[in-house]
Amino acid sequence: MLILGSRLATLGWEIHSGDAEGSDRKWHEGFMQSPLYTPSRAFIYLAWNGVGGRYHDPENGFYDATQFDNYGDARALALEARGSFEGLGRGGISLHSRNPYQVLTETLNDPVDTILFYAPPVGKAGKVKGGTNTAVALALKHNVTAINLYTEEGLRKVESFMTKSKSKAEELLSEYRLYLDRERTAGALAPSD
Repeated sequence: MLILGSRLATLGWEIHSGDAEGSDRKWHEGFMQSPLYTPSRAFIYLAWNGVGGRYHDPENGFYDATQFDNYGDARALALEARGSFEGLGRGGISLHSRNPYQVLTETLNDPVDTILFYAPPVGKAGKVKGGTNTAVALALKHNVTAINLYTEEGLRKVESFMTKSKSKAEELLSEYRLYLDRERTAGALAPSD
């Protein structure tokens, strides 16, 4: 996930994540490892301010989902996708309620093109185990490509993408290095102390 995250950032992708421990954080770490990473392409939706030691900080890509004006709509979308909040406390409901932003972005009207995730499948209808299923259900409802890296099919899709994108990523990095060299030569960039 680190390598794929870095490659995707290098190719100009955005990251829309719920910042869950595990794969969400690994994706973000990978994105940050790209020399072309900028926080303006990171949208990390927090279930509440301070969850997991993370705080609302838009300049660095962290957004407290409860502060969005449409949070009630996000909660309703999560409830519809999940079917019920039965058995969940306030924290669990908040975790599910930030998931619509990962798929539909801050407006809840502008779906991402693809979601990448890692979760054990349940049955044959595209469902997966755990809270990730809320995001997957929303993706399927909104015709967003959903790739599960837990499955062989998902891994094959990503391997194919990685193979096709490797030369493009290398080309972008080479262009970036040339840009840096030109800027340094022109005196526009100075090394930090």
